Amino acid sequence: MALDEVINKNLAGREHFWRCSLQAMERCVACECRSVLYPLLGLMINLASNPSQVVQEHAVQASSRCLDLLSDSSGGVITRAAGLLSVLLPMSSDATQEVVRNGIVKKLLKILKVGGEMSSRYSIKALTVCTASIPQACEELVKLDKRLHTLRKLLGGIDELVVGNAALCMGHCLEVYGAASGLLGTDCVPLLLRHTAGDAKRAAVRQNAAITLGKLCKIEPRHMEKLRELHGLEILHSCARLIT
Repeated sequence: MALDEVINKNLAGREHFWRCSLQAMERCVACECRSVLYPLLGLMINLASNPSQVVQEHAVQASSRCLDLLSDSSGGVITRAAGLLSVLLPMSSDATQEVVRNGIVKKLLKILKVGGEMSSRYSIKALTVCTASIPQACEELVKLDKRLHTLRKLLGGIDELVVGNAALCMGHCLEVYGAASGLLGTDCVPLLLRHTAGDAKRAAVRQNAAITLGKLCKIEPRHMEKLRELHGLEILHSCARLIT
């Protein structure tokens, strides 16, 4: 029924549905009815994808419940909890602040290090939302992910949704003192340059990579040497236009 567009929108805007769903999440974790949790999270993801005032009002509580589920014993539950976070956090700055304060960066990073396809998509999107608005998230990520190794690994992948968000997330982290210089001698410039000059179907992938590459060389000019070796100065000029 929820696949029907009209039913979906009506259900997404019902206060009673979200209140009951949050209660069900709590009870499923505490009892033997855990089999309900996986499909319930899937339904909540689908419904939350229709933004409404009601969804926003429950975003803080729902995000907190999802944060707890990121440590669940079931990989499927973890993936869908990350999925719901990736939908809710862009709607609510309060929810984003709350989960960052309670350790979401460390949990998402752990998932990304193991990462299946969908869990990586969801987790990097949620992480990018956190780093976009909260300096603490950037600082924590730089501290936990030495030389941004995990983000660079994601940049080396082929999933454009993951690559685009990884580039954007890296750009946010470059604002942290020492982050750009910490990337000297890594494969960061070649990876970003490849996506900037590549033929990605999603324009956002090229743009995010270009902006981050430009920011990297602007903050730490020593990266220019590697860029010259790769004959990427013309791309750098394009980056400069994007970030001015």
